[in-house]
Amino acid sequence: MARAANDFYVTGARDVCHLPRPGNNGKVVGQDGGSSVRLGGTTYFVFGDTNRDTNDDGGLTPIIYDEEGEIVDIGDWVPISATIAKTTDSDASDCIDNLIYKEDENGNAARVLELKPDPDLAVNEETLWGAGAIVANNDVYFYYNSVHFPSMQDLLGNPVRAMDTGLARLEGDPEDMNARRICVASRAPSCSTGERRGTLWQGALQFSQPLPVTDGGTDWIYVFAPTHLAPAGNTAVHVARVRPQGISALANYQYWNGSGWVSSLSQAQPIFNDPAGIPNMPSIAYNTELGRYLAVYTCGSSYMVDGKWIGEWSKICARTAQMPGESAAAITGGWNPSKVIYDCPDDFALGPNLDCYSAFQHPEYGNGDTIYVTTGRLTPNRYGLMLREFTISKTPLLDQPSFINAASDYSDTQLDNDWIYQIRPGPASEYWFLGWEPIIWNVWIGTEQIIAPWDDGVPPPLLIPAPLLDQDSGYPSANIDPVRTWLAPAGGDLRIRGEVWNQFSCGDGVKAEIVRQGGGPELWSETLPAGGSTLYDVSTQVQAGDAISFVIAKNGSATCDNTYFSPTMEFLADSDGDASSDAAEQTIGTQAFDDCPDNSQDDAWPPDFDKDTAITLNDILILADHYQSTDARYDIFGEGSVNIPTILKLALQWGSSCEP
Repeated sequence: MARAANDFYVTGARDVCHLPRPGNNGKVVGQDGGSSVRLGGTTYFVFGDTNRDTNDDGGLTPIIYDEEGEIVDIGDWVPISATIAKTTDSDASDCIDNLIYKEDENGNAARVLELKPDPDLAVNEETLWGAGAIVANNDVYFYYNSVHFPSMQDLLGNPVRAMDTGLARLEGDPEDMNARRICVASRAPSCSTGERRGTLWQGALQFSQPLPVTDGGTDWIYVFAPTHLAPAGNTAVHVARVRPQGISALANYQYWNGSGWVSSLSQAQPIFNDPAGIPNMPSIAYNTELGRYLAVYTCGSSYMVDGKWIGEWSKICARTAQMPGESAAAITGGWNPSKVIYDCPDDFALGPNLDCYSAFQHPEYGNGDTIYVTTGRLTPNRYGLMLREFTISKTPLLDQPSFINAASDYSDTQLDNDWIYQIRPGPASEYWFLGWEPIIWNVWIGTEQIIAPWDDGVPPPLLIPAPLLDQDSGYPSANIDPVRTWLAPAGGDLRIRGEVWNQFSCGDGVKAEIVRQGGGPELWSETLPAGGSTLYDVSTQVQAGDAISFVIAKNGSATCDNTYFSPTMEFLADSDGDASSDAAEQTIGTQAFDDCPDNSQDDAWPPDFDKDTAITLNDILILADHYQSTDARYDIFGEGSVNIPTILKLALQWGSSCEP
């Protein structure tokens, strides 16, 4: 059967790290957005709403009130608008480090553009969000969303929020990250009198995610915009284009109308629809592994009602262009159906909501078969970006591992999804069960207490239960370590990757451990300083019932020890131990729970074609008789067809045998 044009496969997935990174120069403790572009050896990131540790308490205190209840310090949870940062780190596999933010006079991350009143519009900007960035004419440009309250109200008397899309450029040396808006005179007649908020587009179509394209030797910038349609949730994606030298002038933009390019925005027609909804903008880039354009975006039953988003923002979707190649015609030549490539962990207490919004792929990183995607997450306990790595392929893997995400599997029931929640009294080898607290905390907690990190020092002390394990983090008590443990459902190969991050800088750090219960050497451990983070990558073999534990231990005191420790794992089960994974045997057609034939009808061991419990010349001849066959029973190494390497690999097993 011929491969369908939309057949691409996610063969690997992992959470790499959080952004912002701890201890950054701009004191940033939360952000979203994060589109990127590279000029020379520097990659620039434009973020959306940004929270800063303005009171230097390590990100602990949201808002400080006086005795009369008046706010005296906005703390870390009232965001400023879009910020910008740069880095020379070109390898995202170990996180994107050394992000340097543009600073204000107080050493905090500065707005990339100051909010503006606009006399021409009689409305003021409420906030500003960074959108897509592009290099044109050897300058860095970025589109932005200007959010404002017009002088109108909804039926309940609330101001209606509207959004325009504008364009800005880094002026002078881009390394200085000094941005200036480009004012469109038709939108703001007083452009000549100074910088005004003259934006490019207003209304339903917000073109803001750019892509450089070459069409017949001519360079273009294609810019994409989602439009939300009836029925609720349906989204249409439109495209505009402009020559790089004309990027600043609205009159230079052309719009796809379904058959060609026109100058009238009102005639624009979509290049594809997504009935499940695209709450933010899609990011589109050419993928060298697939040989097609690849669109990546947040999806998952999101739609707008009365100007407010309703539904889930909990999944990452992707789709490919129907037409192969890098030509401009492929972008407007039809798109294959969307497929979910990742189901993000939703907040256990709240359910799916703002768990995975603003999915951006970053083509500056990766190498075709590896792509990097950031998504925003906003919950009562977490605000920031997660950098994820995906490996993709045009063909499926024979040995396709299952993906395990501890945060996604989190439950209020022991043994659910093969996880248990435990405690360890100090460094001893005994492990006991934690108890679930269903009323106030909705987490697994122990029976001790510690002083809360945000305690103000005024008696009586503010106490919180300890130890504790929530969906993706935890902290120890003075005497007991919390332990998140995965029980292997079968034997096989396990790869464990992720980030450990001691979230606050007010303590003395923690020790993180990965251990196999019941003895054996420690799989991994590291002591983190206060506010520190590190990545881990551990491979091991497991037997059915093995307990792999993730421990958060104090490093001296148990103060300010809240630590993110939520692994993502790839598990390749081999239940019968015959060196062929369960996934491979399912494809090949042999028995995944039987490692050796009991008789001539028992097809249990993939390379034993004659079922005589040994690899002999007869097996090699049988395989050779199926040369160039695509029959999965004989393509035992997943090469697409039986070829010379297939036969040579089997010959290396000559003389091997098994016992029924």
